[in-house]
Amino acid sequence: MKRSWEIERRTFLRGLGVCVGLPLLDLMQPAIARAQTAATRRLVWIYTPNGIMPDGPSDRPPSYLENTLTDVQADVSTVLGLTNQYQNVSGSHFAYWAPFLSGQPTNQPSAAAKTFDQYIAPLQRGATLETTSINAYPDPSPYLYNAIQANNPSWRGADQYVPAYTNPADLYTKLFGNGVPVEVDTRLADQLARRRGVLHYVMDDVRKVRAMAGADDRVRIDEYLEGVNEMDGRLRAQIEGTPTQTNCAAPDPVVASQNYPQRLQSFYDMVYYALRCDLTRVVTFLHASENTSLYHRSFVPGLVTNTTWHVNSHYMSPGYTDDPSLPSNSTDESTNRADYARILAWHNTRIVDFVKRLKATALPGGGTLLDECCVAWGTCLGESTGHDRTGLFWTLAGTANGALRKGARIRATSPAQISNLWLTIMRAFGTPATSLGDASSVISGLLA
Repeated sequence: MKRSWEIERRTFLRGLGVCVGLPLLDLMQPAIARAQTAATRRLVWIYTPNGIMPDGPSDRPPSYLENTLTDVQADVSTVLGLTNQYQNVSGSHFAYWAPFLSGQPTNQPSAAAKTFDQYIAPLQRGATLETTSINAYPDPSPYLYNAIQANNPSWRGADQYVPAYTNPADLYTKLFGNGVPVEVDTRLADQLARRRGVLHYVMDDVRKVRAMAGADDRVRIDEYLEGVNEMDGRLRAQIEGTPTQTNCAAPDPVVASQNYPQRLQSFYDMVYYALRCDLTRVVTFLHASENTSLYHRSFVPGLVTNTTWHVNSHYMSPGYTDDPSLPSNSTDESTNRADYARILAWHNTRIVDFVKRLKATALPGGGTLLDECCVAWGTCLGESTGHDRTGLFWTLAGTANGALRKGARIRATSPAQISNLWLTIMRAFGTPATSLGDASSVISGLLA
């Protein structure tokens, strides 16, 4: 039963919709207990294959990767000590990749389980694509792999994979082939106008609340109203001075390219604009398939060896090759180590550049595009030569609109299956699911 001095739930929710920070009043408590809000959150999950090369203590990422984070260090958290151990999936690297995003190992698409991103996607729908999956370097004939599972990270369930875009021109056509949709062109201005309109509408209710509030509450409300007037002025200035088309203009068209760095950058451009224009909110992005045959020497400065990413990953096996018809790595281990560090740092730099771009994009209502995002990246192995299934670490940038911590370095406690991290991100995005495959708990230190 509503008491005469309580704020109605509808009034309280209208106030929340404006996000103007009404001070906590004594007469609000019943409404707060009942109200719930849904924040805009965006997930970008990025994968680099074949594992890492540790070069120091286990309580920190390798130095050659940490050095790439200098400009975003305050915006990232790192989760260390994760494991990816499964025994009943055959096929070398496939045993580590197959169950990666679902926590349920299988090498049969007919037995594939829903991946964690697909629990989030229905809650955060973009205007064009509910979810976007990308593979910048697919492998048409993966060794001992099922090609569908090897090349497509996102699954809705058995035999229901989300086809990964492998050509940025195709993704461009899907997202921007007809230009930016009209409703997206005007979305930011409309959003600002709605906020201002609701702001004025709520003020009548606030004045009614003030009339029945106690003396202490009236002081808080008066301070609040002063701040609201300032916000109204900022909203008015943004509505009058913000050209909506430049906020969500389509990028320049892209073309199919065999040049890997160009193709990778085109995909990052597509993801950036898709997030900025709210065309999609959930992205899974492979730099390449696991066990990839990608060569790097043509675009990574300083490389000595000219062989595949997988062969480079076996840096502690001088003279190694996985195919006698293909080049081996160096017979000198120190050369192999230097080469592999350069390769991994090059890929990490591409990711960090994307994070910096999100951080540099201001939102109309305040904050940055990165603030709304969780950008998570890593691999499915620890030390790469020995195919170590322990010692994994993942890096996360952004807070998913305040749901995740930033600037933290967290060591996962045993059991520390990688699926615990996916479950934690699901929890941050507000999914009702309480389990994922073999996940046993959330990583509480990562949640805000």
